[in-house]
Amino acid sequence: MPNIYCLIMSGNGLTDEIRNYLLGTAQKMLRKGKKRLIIREDWCDGLVTTKFKNVCFGAISGVVFQAEIEASEFKTKVVFVVRPGEIPIEEVVWNEGMPYEPGLN
Repeated sequence: MPNIYCLIMSGNGLTDEIRNYLLGTAQKMLRKGKKRLIIREDWCDGLVTTKFKNVCFGAISGVVFQAEIEASEFKTKVVFVVRPGEIPIEEVVWNEGMPYEPGLN
């Protein structure tokens, strides 16, 4: 099962629901080559951004994302890593080291 790897976090801890949501959002951004995605859900609002910068920490390497999520009961800022290799390769098109979908960039 794919994971996110938290580097820095402030505010409330991440629940399984939030971690799964951030993972899905990051995967969507990687597939579509989006550097910024605004979150508008019934249970939260927020923003997820990336510069598609790759980092390596020991055995963990991947793309860095930043997220700010706010709901009535919590507020969290997190910097996390997602491994692009955990996204099925047929969903990603690579161009100059950056994922994109034709017609979106």
